[in-house]
Amino acid sequence: MYRAWLEPGAASADIGTVPLGAGAVTVEPLVSAGLATAVAWSADDFELAWGLWGDPEVTRLMGGPFSEEYVRERLAREIETLRSVGIQYWPCFLLATGEHVGCCGLRRYKNAFAFGFHLRPEHWGHGLAGEAARRVLAHAFSTLAASTLFAGHHPRNDPSRRLLGKLGFKFSYEEIYPPTGLLQPWYSLTSEDFESVRPKTC
Repeated sequence: MYRAWLEPGAASADIGTVPLGAGAVTVEPLVSAGLATAVAWSADDFELAWGLWGDPEVTRLMGGPFSEEYVRERLAREIETLRSVGIQYWPCFLLATGEHVGCCGLRRYKNAFAFGFHLRPEHWGHGLAGEAARRVLAHAFSTLAASTLFAGHHPRNDPSRRLLGKLGFKFSYEEIYPPTGLLQPWYSLTSEDFESVRPKTC
């Protein structure tokens, strides 16, 4: 599935603002050399959502496979989280083709934000998760003024563990993840730790 995207440098007004309580938050285009997350999930995106969260290979370490009903609820939740909080797991697309890669973003976690990403299998192993992650983390620390972010992964998900380490995350604690019922590791990342490993061009 493909979608049009914003060119690098496009004005944030081209994307619009999302109501957030009494004010509003502008959704900035998270554009890098190869990826664009310049659009948010919409109610018309079920086909994209199903292609991602309906894929058993994508969700096998997340508690999947998931039903169509679950994916519709997940899509609605992402849309509502953006409306109410100003964050979501933004959909990611290749700039060169507009092809949907997956999603990367933030969600509310306790009194902070948790970071995460989900990629379609054909895009694994090409560095796209790291590329999207650095843009989202920079957005979280600079635009959203987050002080600390958290991230967790399935205990057998070694690629996620390695990427979180490259991004500067440090092991913090273990916690049961209800969808799998497993004790999974959780990591924390401060803005200082992120800056220490962040490429200067990011």
